[in-house]
Amino acid sequence: MIFLRKLVLLIRWGSLSRALAGGCILFLLLALTGCQQSAESTVLILHPEQTSLPESWKEIPSDYPHTLLFTSDLAYLNEDSVERASAIVFYQISADELTPRQQRVVERYVSWGGNVVMGDVSLRYQRKWPLMEKLIEQTGADNPTNQLVKHTTGDPTISFGRGTMRLVSSSEIGSFEDFSELFEEVLVYPSSFKSSSLVAYPELARVSQTTLVSDLNEPIEIEVLPNRDILLIERGGAIKYYDHQRDSIRTIATLNVNRTQSNGLNGLAIYPDFRNHPWVFLSYTPAEAPYQYISRFYLAADSLIMASEKIVMKIPINPREGNHASNALEFDALGNLYVGFGDYTAQPEGYAPIDERPGQAGRDAQRTSANSNSYLGKILRIHPEEDGSYSIPNGNLFPKDGSVGKPEIYVMGCRNPYRFSVDPQTNALFFGDVGPDATVTSERGSMGYDEINIARTAGYYGWPYALAQNIAYPDIDFATSQHAPLLNP
Repeated sequence: MIFLRKLVLLIRWGSLSRALAGGCILFLLLALTGCQQSAESTVLILHPEQTSLPESWKEIPSDYPHTLLFTSDLAYLNEDSVERASAIVFYQISADELTPRQQRVVERYVSWGGNVVMGDVSLRYQRKWPLMEKLIEQTGADNPTNQLVKHTTGDPTISFGRGTMRLVSSSEIGSFEDFSELFEEVLVYPSSFKSSSLVAYPELARVSQTTLVSDLNEPIEIEVLPNRDILLIERGGAIKYYDHQRDSIRTIATLNVNRTQSNGLNGLAIYPDFRNHPWVFLSYTPAEAPYQYISRFYLAADSLIMASEKIVMKIPINPREGNHASNALEFDALGNLYVGFGDYTAQPEGYAPIDERPGQAGRDAQRTSANSNSYLGKILRIHPEEDGSYSIPNGNLFPKDGSVGKPEIYVMGCRNPYRFSVDPQTNALFFGDVGPDATVTSERGSMGYDEINIARTAGYYGWPYALAQNIAYPDIDFATSQHAPLLNP
């Protein structure tokens, strides 16, 4: 009963009147004695510690029929607490303060049939909350990032499941009369809640954490070997081996890499038949060469044999344009190796980098992601052979003869497919594509979205002409800033 145990702590807010304090204590006593009606008319109000609540909220009429619980402790957003609330109010709580677990608690509360009121909400870019974004979009705010979202006309409201989420300005709840009137519109008794189809996050107590290694320098990928030891790589070129029996780690090799921009040692994969062929595949940028190497090495016990290197692929790049290098590696169950490459393109505006002016090639992802004769901005799929060469598996995007595009290409139109994995049962490719930095939608195009995509077959995924659910960018003349119709990827 976290809700009851923490209730006494809520009275610490020094500005509450004696009437409110008495009401909170009365609620506690009634709840402990099983008074269901009091428990069913409780409003949970969350606010930042530094925020002063409206003065009119501090003198609650003695005959007010609902219990108001004030707290700045976001730990209160848990399943046990919110399921007893008749409404939840966020007063100037920044959306980025909620963890994904707390966001899910709110989403489940609304989907049960509960209503949430957001009073002047600050939405920041780094931790997006899709449900909150839908609400913010209805405000018409030019740039809600890092500022309070205030509006004067209407109350943007979205429905989610059986409940709603509403955004109001502080002026609409500045007086207790307005505050109370709003609550009467949104109060829902928990007894009417219905089960949610949204799955709750598992309790943290079910997860145990053991730190195996610390003090690493830009660790990028790990692989667990059949003997339960671990290989890991650092972007600066170090390959490290963790011995689980000795609980120790050591550097078994160091590659001399170019680590400017996003370059360096960025990809690691072990061969599927590792017991019979202990091969380690690495993707790295040599220090003195304008290439990205996809190489195979032999692992003898816990030693990487550097002289065994077989360069499977040697991809031409310009290391000075190594933005979004990506370079992840992953095998599927058929022994095919997937190789990721970002678009190697600078994008200071945060929108589509399609600058076609002379001398601006580094700001035009059409030369990479949208170019079927470039390996960049792609996920390749090849089949490594025992002699260190590779073949082209069936089902890639272009014919094997290279007549239309590079036959190694499986997925194109990527911005930064930083990491991916392959379902061992279906061989479906799951890849995360890091999106651009635009925080708002404008005439230049949509705000930025990161993507998690599933590729069951080869295909083109839109960049730099579209992103997210195929939201098209407009064409643009970068010399005049004139916008043309939306692009059609």
